Amino acid sequence: MLLGYKSGNHPQQVARRGICDETDTRGTSPEVFAPLMARWNFTLDAAANADNAKAPLYFDIETNGLAQSWAGHRVWCNPPFSNLGGWVRKALAEVNGGAVRLSSCSCPITG
Repeated sequence: MLLGYKSGNHPQQVARRGICDETDTRGTSPEVFAPLMARWNFTLDAAANADNAKAPLYFDIETNGLAQSWAGHRVWCNPPFSNLGGWVRKALAEVNGGAVRLSSCSCPITG
């Protein structure tokens, strides 16, 4: 069991190089993403780059999805592992502020 496990880049990596788009931004495999996109039709990928964006609009490291409003979008986010907490706080703030809303349904992958 992974209780209490905290994923992330090794602290020495991040301290030495900072957040790095090439290693921090993880892509989501098409097999995992396709059924999710079919169900929710995401309009914004909040943490992406030109090579792995999953939605028509995306925020990359330069446009910084943490600093942008997500209002009016169906948001997909596979955040950089070096700052998971920041992305969770941002998503919570967007929901609590009414900019985005949560959808509930069964998972198309696991049922």
